[in-house]
Amino acid sequence: MNIALLANGPGEVWGWCRPFLREAERRNWQVDVHLLPCPYASGRELDALRTLSQRVYLHQTSLNAFADFAKHHNYRATLQMGGDLMFGRFLSWRHKIPLLCYSYGRKKGMEKCAKVLTSRLGLYQTSRLEIVGDLVLDSLEKGEEHPWIAPEGKRVAVFPGSRPQIRNKAFLFLQQIRKELVLCDPDVELRVLLSPFSREEESERWRERGFSVWRGSMPSGIQGADLALTQPGTNTLELLYCCQPFAVTVPFSFLRQMPLSGLVGMIDKIPCVGASIREHIIRKKIPRYIGKTAWPNRLVNDTIVPELIGEYTAADMAAAVIELLSQPEKLREQKARLNELALQVKPGAPGRICDIIERTAAAYEK
Repeated sequence: MNIALLANGPGEVWGWCRPFLREAERRNWQVDVHLLPCPYASGRELDALRTLSQRVYLHQTSLNAFADFAKHHNYRATLQMGGDLMFGRFLSWRHKIPLLCYSYGRKKGMEKCAKVLTSRLGLYQTSRLEIVGDLVLDSLEKGEEHPWIAPEGKRVAVFPGSRPQIRNKAFLFLQQIRKELVLCDPDVELRVLLSPFSREEESERWRERGFSVWRGSMPSGIQGADLALTQPGTNTLELLYCCQPFAVTVPFSFLRQMPLSGLVGMIDKIPCVGASIREHIIRKKIPRYIGKTAWPNRLVNDTIVPELIGEYTAADMAAAVIELLSQPEKLREQKARLNELALQVKPGAPGRICDIIERTAAAYEK
C-alpha cells in the first residue's frame, strides 16, 4: 500500500503521525509524509519524523505543495491529519484517489472526503464519519521513571511549549514564577518537560535557573507529579489519558507573541494596525473561550480543569499554583474525572485507520 499522509504543526506530527506511521511500517506500507505550511510549526517537525523509515517532504509554501502534488505519484489513497483540506482535495482529485481525513472537529470540505475519522462520539456530525479512537492515546510511550526531589504535594510539572518563541517567553516568565513559589514554599519543585521539538542544549539553560528538566517520554516525566501546568493543545489530551491533574495557563503576555494565521496574520504584521487588532482579539475574543481551551472541559462542556487565562503576573500565577497544591482533594477529584473520560477511548486507533484505508482504497478501485 502506497499512500500520501498530509500533516502540519507539532501536535499533529507528534501525537497523530508517529503512531500511524509505526503501524503503517509494521504493515510494510510506503507512506510519503507531506508537511504542509503552518504558522504554528516548531521548525523541527522534519527532524521528529526522520527516525521513521518513510519519506518526508517539507512544503514551505502552499504553491510548493500544489506543485508537488501535481507531479506523478503512485498513491492509492490520501490521509490528511491537520491543515486546510484544499490540499488533500487537490491531491486526491489530481490522482483520482480517495481522501480520508482524521480530525477532532468539523472542517470545510469534509463532504468531499471518502471517509471522515475521529477519536470519540459526540465531537461533531458529518457524513461518512467513523469513530476510530484517539491517536494521541496510542502515541504515549512509557519509559523509565525519573524520581522527584520534592516531597509529595509539592511537585509541579511544566510544559513550556513546542515553538521556540513561546519557550523563550516561558523561560523568562517561569523564572519569575519559580522565584515567587520559592518565597512561599522553598520545597516546591518545578520540573520542565521540554518539547521533543526542542534542542538538546536548551536543557542546561533551564537547569542553571533551578529547574529540574525532563526530555524523555511524557508519561514518565509526569509520573509522581501533583500538578501539571500547560498551554492549550495536544498536551491537554496527553495529560487526560495519563489521568494527571493539571491547569491550563495562558497569560495574555504570551498571546501577544503568538503567530496568527490567514488574513488576520497578514494584517498583524502591519505596524501599529496589527498590534491594535491583536489587542482587540485578546481582550474581546479570547475571554469567550475561557473554560473551553482544555480538551477535558470541551468534551464534557464543564470545568474539570482550571484555566488560568488573562492578565496574570508571575506573582498571580504562583499564588494560583500554591492554592491548587493546597487542595489535594480537588486534585484527586479531577484525576477521577479524567480517568472516566480516558476510559471512554480504547487504544488501537492506528490499526483501525489502516484497515479503513485498505477497504476504502479497494472499493474506490473497483
